[in-house]
Amino acid sequence: MQGLDNLRYWAGLLPLPVVGIGGISMDNVAAVRATGAASAMVISAITQSPDPEAACRTLVREWGLLKLKSIILIDFCIYFAP
Repeated sequence: MQGLDNLRYWAGLLPLPVVGIGGISMDNVAAVRATGAASAMVISAITQSPDPEAACRTLVREWGLLKLKSIILIDFCIYFAP
C-alpha cells in the first residue's frame, strides 16, 4: 500500500491524470480525492457490499461528483455489480 501521501506526491508532480487504485473504500474515498487524484478505481467496496447500488451512490457522493455525472456512474456501477 502506497498511501495517501505518495498519491498526493505523484498527483502533484505528473502532468498526466493519476488514478488511486487499491484499498479505496467509503471511509477514505474523499481523502483519495483530496490528494488531487483524477479518479479512483474501486472494486471491493462495491462487489463486497450487501447493497452495491447504495455503495455506488455513497462512493460517488463522497468523491463529490456533480449530479449528472453521479447518475451516469451509478448506472455503470449497478450494471457491472454482481
